[in-house]
Amino acid sequence: MLAHGLKGSFWYRLPFLLPYAISGIAVGVIFSFILQTNGALTQAMEFLHLPFADSRWLLDWPLNTFVMIAAATWQGAGVNALLFGVGLQSIPTEPIEAAKVDGATGWSLFKNITWPMLAPMTTVVVGLSIVGSLKTFDIVWGMTQGGPGRVSETLAITMYKQSFMLNDYGLGAAVALLLTVVTVGASLLYLRRQLAPAREF
Repeated sequence: MLAHGLKGSFWYRLPFLLPYAISGIAVGVIFSFILQTNGALTQAMEFLHLPFADSRWLLDWPLNTFVMIAAATWQGAGVNALLFGVGLQSIPTEPIEAAKVDGATGWSLFKNITWPMLAPMTTVVVGLSIVGSLKTFDIVWGMTQGGPGRVSETLAITMYKQSFMLNDYGLGAAVALLLTVVTVGASLLYLRRQLAPAREF
């Protein structure tokens, strides 16, 4: 939003898009190196004498879940910003100009005009995020492999372990089917909720 309309806005967005070009496994390995016991983050915090420097970022639940969410967000924020940028470019200028004539500026203009007109793109972004989060595999595998124990294990990791590590193909297929049903169900519920107001008109 801050870069929209600025000359050379692509270059302002580029740093946020670059993480999306990195594979999920690579992101997991990078964050694993940073967050492992006595890793880069711990050493930096100890050097600066910051609190919680002794935190076991990848070993203690739910802390390991939070740092994996942060890693996934770091990777995925760029493409969502790109989609919202496309949505901003598709907004017609007439309503914006009319609102400015009426005195709307800043937050008021964004809240009452821009954000409501981004609703279709918001539906797309949130829908894709729901599907992506439910089938998360690569970042979690690169950071913890579902451990310690199984505290950070996702359905996708369970499917992989059962099918390709334990050779229990039946259970692996059942988990894959469950993951498909959950993902499709969650997507349909979200889309039905979002599209319901549109069907009423």
